[in-house]
Parts: sequence; structure tokens; C-alpha cells
Amino acid sequence: MGKHLTEFKKGVIYGMHMAKKSLRDIEAETGIKKSTANDIIKKMNEEGTFSRKVGTGVTKKLSFRESICLADISNKNSKLNLREIGQEFESQTQKALSRGTIRNYLKDKGIKARVARKKPKLTEIQKKKRFEMVIFYLGKKNNYWRKILYYIVMRQLFFLIMPKIAQ
Repeated sequence: MGKHLTEFKKGVIYGMHMAKKSLRDIEAETGIKKSTANDIIKKMNEEGTFSRKVGTGVTKKLSFRESICLADISNKNSKLNLREIGQEFESQTQKALSRGTIRNYLKDKGIKARVARKKPKLTEIQKKKRFEMVIFYLGKKNNYWRKILYYIVMRQLFFLIMPKIAQ
């Protein structure tokens, strides 16, 4: 990226243009490329100034107070997700915000992560499968459970004894 020219340099270039110097002569004397000099001359002829337009950036969606309000909503209940924060904010200020905008404003306020919502330990599918398993094993006889317990105990004993045998 090229370096920025001062207002004085731009004025010198435009003055040389007004003195009927060609772009090649301007480039040779100032060391500034012809295309840059041409852009400066064109801007001066069209806009009447060298300086950039004031306020050409994107305006903020929220005012300072509204961004504080958004942060307060988030801090009061950390379990709210972005959609719920947006609905609460809209009810207070009558301004609708996208989830990305909310996330960006909260990030600017130093709130980078949301606390995970409380989720059920088992989903409905898991509950159904567990219930089916209980029904299946409920009618088993005591002999079946003795075999399983014997298998578990023997397996634990085997792994306790095995390291001693390996030495």
C-alpha cells in the first residue's frame, strides 16, 4: 500500500497542473506516479477539495445507551440465548437486531461467551431406549444376575492379578 500524501504535496501537484505542466513532468519533478497525480487533479476538479468526505463510514446501529441496555439485558440473565436477548431488547427499545449484531455489540462490551443453557440429562430417545432396556431385563431370573456379577468380579480380579504375573 502506498504512502499517503500531505495536503501540501497535493496542492503542489494541482498547482503544477494549473501551470500547464503535463502528468509526465509532474511525475518527473515530484516523484509521484502519473495515475496518483491524475486522481488528485480529478478529485480537485470534481469536488473542489483534496480532503476526504467527513462521515463516509458506516453508521452504528445502536447508540451508546442502547448498547449499555443490551449489555445489561445479557448480564441480568446469563442463560438467555442471542434470540431471547434480541426479543427482550426489541420489547424495551423497539429496535430489531440480528443475532450477529447482538454478538458483535456484546463482544465490544467484553461479554465474549454465553453460559450454556441447562439441558436435560437424557433426551426423549435415550429415555425410551432405557425404558425398553428395563422392561427387557426386568423379567430375568436371579441366576442370570449371578452370572453377570460373577463375570464382573472375575474380570476385576483378573486385572488386579495380571500386572503381578507380568513382573
